[in-house]
Amino acid sequence: MKKMVLAVIAAVFAVGCTARNIVADDVETVTIAAFVAQGEKYLSRLKDGGKGVIVHIPSGTSVPVGINLSMKAIELKAERPSIIVKTDVYLYLTAQGILISTDKRSWARIEDSAQMKEIFGIQKGSVNAGLAVTKEKGAQIQLDIKAE
Repeated sequence: MKKMVLAVIAAVFAVGCTARNIVADDVETVTIAAFVAQGEKYLSRLKDGGKGVIVHIPSGTSVPVGINLSMKAIELKAERPSIIVKTDVYLYLTAQGILISTDKRSWARIEDSAQMKEIFGIQKGSVNAGLAVTKEKGAQIQLDIKAE
């Protein structure tokens, strides 16, 4: 169950059209804690073609992230990093896929980077990689991802 929940959360950060306005007032909203405790109950609705469920991740929540990278030349074995959610986030789990919102009015498909940028107000971003060497830590590859 925990792996399933983490996969859903990780998918959010895997990231065109504009974000969709969807009225989801009649869809049950549960906290991430309730979803972790009773996820099978909520996911069974998806199998039956039901309305799905909205999972609320409150601002300030720490969410573990699973990071997997497997390539011919390199493989990443990440320790369990966490993200801290800085604003309320809502995940609308439906039989057709996962939508994300910060206000439960404007929704983005998680696989649509243009919609994700609009929902999270991202204007520009950068990815930097380098090699850091210190006596204390030895050599390490440093990866910095920033969005504004």
